[in-house]
Amino acid sequence: MKKLIKIVLPIFILTLFLTPRITVRAQDKNVLTLDATENENGHIDISGTAEDGMLAAAIFIYDESNNLVKMQTTQVNNDQTFTDSLDLTPGTYTIKAADYDGGEYTTKSVSAPAVITQETSTQAENKNNPKTYDQIYSYIVILSISTVGLLSLVMFRKMTE
Repeated sequence: MKKLIKIVLPIFILTLFLTPRITVRAQDKNVLTLDATENENGHIDISGTAEDGMLAAAIFIYDESNNLVKMQTTQVNNDQTFTDSLDLTPGTYTIKAADYDGGEYTTKSVSAPAVITQETSTQAENKNNPKTYDQIYSYIVILSISTVGLLSLVMFRKMTE
């Protein structure tokens, strides 16, 4: 019985330490088209199409010096299209879009309009900090399995005493 514990316990401990590092990645999807135009309100409208199965697009906006000035995500609709609207100071920008989970960038250059609108700090905060729950379910599953394993080990230990 003690030999069994000496074999099972190290395997269990290794599983606990290695399991959180194991991640399963879905195959990256790509943005097929990307368009950016000025609308009547002085905003830049971004739209595009994505490969089937893509859930969200990550949009990166770079200034003329290639500095990242904005980053946001937008949901991909059931018809595999996405749209978003941005307020940018006047200038020329490069917009890059890709699958939120990774993939190749699709790039478009655009000149921002001279009209600048103000937004509240709460609106700006919400745009810059989207709420995401990446891999939370996998961590919950790992926690549950670990807890069951530890409880089983304690019960097994008590039974053998």
